[in-house]
Amino acid sequence: MPVTGYDLKPLNVECVLDLPFSEGTGTLVHDIAKPHHVLTQEVPGGGSFNWGNLASGCPCLEFAPVGGGVADGVYLRGLAADTTDLDFTTGDYSIVGWFYWVPGVMSQMLAGRYVLDNNGWELYLYDDPNYYLSIRHNHAGGTDTRSGAYSSGWAQNTWHFMGISRVGGGQAVFYRNGMPLPTTSALEDPETCNQDFVMGARFTKNSNWFSGMMGSRWRFWTKVLSDGDHRALYDEYKCMFN
Repeated sequence: MPVTGYDLKPLNVECVLDLPFSEGTGTLVHDIAKPHHVLTQEVPGGGSFNWGNLASGCPCLEFAPVGGGVADGVYLRGLAADTTDLDFTTGDYSIVGWFYWVPGVMSQMLAGRYVLDNNGWELYLYDDPNYYLSIRHNHAGGTDTRSGAYSSGWAQNTWHFMGISRVGGGQAVFYRNGMPLPTTSALEDPETCNQDFVMGARFTKNSNWFSGMMGSRWRFWTKVLSDGDHRALYDEYKCMFN
């Protein structure tokens, strides 16, 4: 079968979610990858989403919880039935995205499709003292109910380009601004998950709110990206965020 359209750019091959945040208005966020997911803005507690553009013109989406993220919040939701391609289990995967987080709750969710201690995967930030970024797999069985990988030094109040590639078995590599980081990794395969895909909140959609901004573009693949791929993706947009 010939490679056409979106896949003409090699880095787009096997990309299953690509969010430019370029809508500028409304309550829907559209995926430009081939699955064409549509995420819905959910505002359960009176917080708000604010469409914006950086001084460079790069689109971004602000997650603005009530009370600095302490009591209420907002999140993006993709229905479980529509996001089965984000049900990462035994295979490799990669995730990249720009984010700017501010003080709020101690543990802030970036993205996930999971049930804690049962199935699926979650990507989250953890506050002072080491400012961790972690990917966690959840298990109904196995050695433990949770396994994970993490890196440190993700300071608040600045833009970061985050990258993660699961490179087989228990190993993952984290990247910041296109460069690999020291990563502590001991992953087990997560059990298959039939939950909504959520960005900005816990799987229960009532806590662990993300406070800050996400910038163009957040992307998810069902393959490993190389060191060179992560660097190329950073180089593509770095002038927009620096």
